[in-house]
Amino acid sequence: MTFMFCYNRYGDIMNTMEKFNYNLNESLYTNHKQMAQFRRVIDNILQTNLNELGKLNKVVIIGAGKMREFSLSFLLSNSSSVRIIDIDKTTVNKTVDSLNLSKEERNRITVSGVDVTGFEKIQFFDELVSLFNKKLTYEMIDAFLSRKLDSITHYHFLDESEYDLIYVSPIYTQLVYHQLLMTCAHIRQTNPKEHLIKYLEQNMLDYMPTIINRFNDDIVSALSPKGRLVVLSDIFEFEPETDFANNVSRALKNNTMETLYQTYLSTYGMGLGDYGLYYLDQHLNHSFEQWLIWPFSDNKQYVVKLKTYKHN
Repeated sequence: MTFMFCYNRYGDIMNTMEKFNYNLNESLYTNHKQMAQFRRVIDNILQTNLNELGKLNKVVIIGAGKMREFSLSFLLSNSSSVRIIDIDKTTVNKTVDSLNLSKEERNRITVSGVDVTGFEKIQFFDELVSLFNKKLTYEMIDAFLSRKLDSITHYHFLDESEYDLIYVSPIYTQLVYHQLLMTCAHIRQTNPKEHLIKYLEQNMLDYMPTIINRFNDDIVSALSPKGRLVVLSDIFEFEPETDFANNVSRALKNNTMETLYQTYLSTYGMGLGDYGLYYLDQHLNHSFEQWLIWPFSDNKQYVVKLKTYKHN
């Protein structure tokens, strides 16, 4: 998949996280039949949880994007209110407006353009680009990361409300690090400091568990005592019609995805998507899990693990 951005100089980088995610959402094209199948599976799983919970008071959706993988109308019909959190508020509003909801239904939806990491608040990517215009050292990178990340130690993106159902889209691999790699790719175009760029990328990767922990802590705290958390996490990606794609299809058909996953894990180690679920496993009781293929775009798909959680 190719992202089409236009950069004339560093100052032109789409460095606000809202703009970055908007361009990401707009660049996607997905096989509609495959996505419809994926959505039916998700809606069925949500229905199972709703059958157990009954009528919901408050629902929150985190990382909604174009909301192609679930039915907003379905959630709305089973709850008093739905809050949608996504930094790309423009795309979410366009999607909601396209659903032809009644005025009463629309009034029960709140769209919040919230940065779930705090990186927008501290202008991380703006200042990162400026940093590489200076005579840079390893120590300067360390000081920059320490100063910026220490400033959001107590950042929270959710208020003190409790939600009966929390739905988290595949977001762990998109929490900051993807945008960091994209920004570094453009810095490389005119900056020969490859050793410093690699140093930054590795150090940020080391910080990612802390960022994910803080994100997950907010979610756990916001889940009502009897509520349900439904999380989709992208574990690994593949191109359709490849040998690996065939292996994935065969494993799903034969119910041997865990074996394939363990082989993948032993080869590549734990990724950000794995870690997001690992942390939740330590803090909540998981009641259901299922492997799925997420038809992300025409030439890229993800194997995702869906898990549902409740308080212990």
